[in-house]
Amino acid sequence: MDRPARILYTIPNFVTAGSGQAMVNVIDRLDRCRFEPTVVVRKLGGDLVDHLRHSGVDVFEADFTVPERPYTLLPQRAWRASLPFRGRFDLWHSFDYGDGYTEPLIAYLSGARAWMYTKKNMGWGSRAWRVRSLLARRIAVQNDQMPHLFFDSPLLRRKVRYVPTGIDVETWHAAGPDESLRARLGVSSDTVLITCVGHVQRRKNQLLIVDALAAVPGSHLVLAGRVLDDDYGSAIVDRASELGVADRVHLVGPVADVAGLLKASDVFVLVAHAEGSPIAMLEAMACGLPGVYSSIPGIEERVTDGHDGFLVDPGDVELLAERLRRLVDSPDLRQTIGAAAHETMMLRGRIEIEAARYETLYLELIGLRRR
Repeated sequence: MDRPARILYTIPNFVTAGSGQAMVNVIDRLDRCRFEPTVVVRKLGGDLVDHLRHSGVDVFEADFTVPERPYTLLPQRAWRASLPFRGRFDLWHSFDYGDGYTEPLIAYLSGARAWMYTKKNMGWGSRAWRVRSLLARRIAVQNDQMPHLFFDSPLLRRKVRYVPTGIDVETWHAAGPDESLRARLGVSSDTVLITCVGHVQRRKNQLLIVDALAAVPGSHLVLAGRVLDDDYGSAIVDRASELGVADRVHLVGPVADVAGLLKASDVFVLVAHAEGSPIAMLEAMACGLPGVYSSIPGIEERVTDGHDGFLVDPGDVELLAERLRRLVDSPDLRQTIGAAAHETMMLRGRIEIEAARYETLYLELIGLRRR
């Protein structure tokens, strides 16, 4: 192929910026002599659209899925939806993390050689996930347990490629702290700040952190993220009041300057019940922040317990409190664990590694040879 391979990236929107940023990180580092990226969203909006267009990437709005039912009319709907894409792209890469399977039908009807998707979350079990996976030419998984948990059948196993998430480690590490954070929270410069970044919902398990905080005197907890479950958010506030730590728990909502928040914090904590490959953890490690994390797939492979972080069962409040106390009570331990976390990210968590793996996968799919 004399021209660059044309790749269409699909994502619902850029409003939920975590998934969108992960996709843009890869696009920014593609070899443009080999690959020509385009992005389609269902609804335009967000700063990432401007970023992509400024870097020369075409971004447009269109439906790249259709309703599955009624099944008798699905071929006609998929055919009509394929018309705007007809003959334009060699490969589709879906960052739509749902289980719908009409997108690959549209991709193949448009003339694409291959359709692939990135498996980010730990959702599984529906018939739609299996159909989606059967239609894919390749499946990029973001943690090392997904192949065994989801894709162990002979029909799916051969399609899977391990592509762990990466971030721009140097940029995160070089970021400056949010100098006004402590004043806004009303805490002193020597108060130890424990921070959790993630939407407030049951899966993220912030209630366990509040329970543990009662046994970690002197420290304050910052919960940064949109409240997706109002009942759960209220339960956190009520529990903090019951335990007498309401003045030490700060729900600050979504934060624009996450790097500044992390750099102004002393300890990171993420004890979710389920994660695919949590970006917030990688960002904290890149910033050199020591952390306590749940021992679940997607985290265990990235953290060595006692070296670059601590691992705890997401139901063990006593162990979580003990690990937090160790970090809160020892600035030297925080420095040691944080430095090791940054080194781990430099070795294995850089976005350049992820982008290179995707490029290899694209070349494999579209039959190109490296020059």
